[in-house]
Amino acid sequence: LRLYEQISSDEEYKIYLVIDEIHKLEYKKNYALYNIMETGRGNGISLISIFQGPHEMKPKQLSMLNQSEVKMIFKMSDKNDSQSIAESNYLKPTGKFVERISELPKRRCILTGNLENNKGELQNNCFIEIRIPDVNDDTT
Repeated sequence: LRLYEQISSDEEYKIYLVIDEIHKLEYKKNYALYNIMETGRGNGISLISIFQGPHEMKPKQLSMLNQSEVKMIFKMSDKNDSQSIAESNYLKPTGKFVERISELPKRRCILTGNLENNKGELQNNCFIEIRIPDVNDDTT
């Protein structure tokens, strides 16, 4: 909580916070995670959260995570999770997302959120497949 207060009081700080297994953390008012999810972006903290699927999240946590600017979604083993993500992010067509995510090869993911087309126009409610570059890949 002290780190959060320090960062939010100083405009020069820019923090990228990566939290794996975010569903295991306490999400209660006045806890650090709650503050970061509620007001972090406006205070210079970008949250990258990692979890296995919506079935692990508490409803309020999932609702807050769904407000993320951009989401990278990797292949899921649970079709119900795929359906839940498609519906909660208003991805159209829902069935196409569920089908595509279930067929994703390794090193690929689906990107969704506030995406822009080549004219700079926002394309909400859509998704695209992208390749995850290898750390030794010089083509990216």
